[in-house]
Amino acid sequence: MVQNVFGLPFPYLDQVGIADGLGFDGRPWTDMSPMSYPGLPEQMQYQINMGDAAREDLTSKQAAGCFVTGIDGTLSDLLIHEMTHVWQYRYTRTRVGLWASSVFGHYGFTAGAPWSSYSVEQQASMVEQWFHNGALKTDALYPYIKLVLRSRDDALNYASDLNLNELNRDLASLRARHLD
Repeated sequence: MVQNVFGLPFPYLDQVGIADGLGFDGRPWTDMSPMSYPGLPEQMQYQINMGDAAREDLTSKQAAGCFVTGIDGTLSDLLIHEMTHVWQYRYTRTRVGLWASSVFGHYGFTAGAPWSSYSVEQQASMVEQWFHNGALKTDALYPYIKLVLRSRDDALNYASDLNLNELNRDLASLRARHLD
C-alpha cells in the first residue's frame, strides 16, 4: 500500500517503526532517530507514533477516530499521512524544520500552488486526501503525487516549485509519450 502511494524506490520501510505514543494535544507524530524509543528496535531511522492505533491493522478502512481522538479518516489514511512525514524527512526537510512546521502548520489546503509553498501538514493532508479518494490518476491532486512525491533528487527539486497548472502540463506530456 505504501509503495503504491510513494512509488519505488521506497527502500526504508524496514527502517520505520510504529509506536503507541502521542504528541502535542494527543496527536500522532512522526520523527527521525537517532534517539531510541521504548519498544522500537535500534536500527529504526524513523518512528511514527499513533497512540492505540499502533496496535491495529493500519491498512484497514476502519475509522481512525476510534483509536485517536480528533482524527478523521481511516487507519490507512492516517498511515499514509504519517508516512508522508517520513518522506519529507528523507527528501526535503530537516528535523527542526519539520517539527516547527508541524506544530504551527495548518492542515487545510487549496490545490494549485507549488508543492514547496505548502506546510508539511498541508502536504501530508494532500497525499492523505488523494489516497482516501481512491488514489486515482484522474484525481486533481495526482500531478503532485506523480511528479513531486514520486520524484527524487533533481526532478524533485524541479517539480516541487511548479504550480498545479505546470504540473498538469508536464503530466500531459508524459501521458502523450505513454509514460504514466
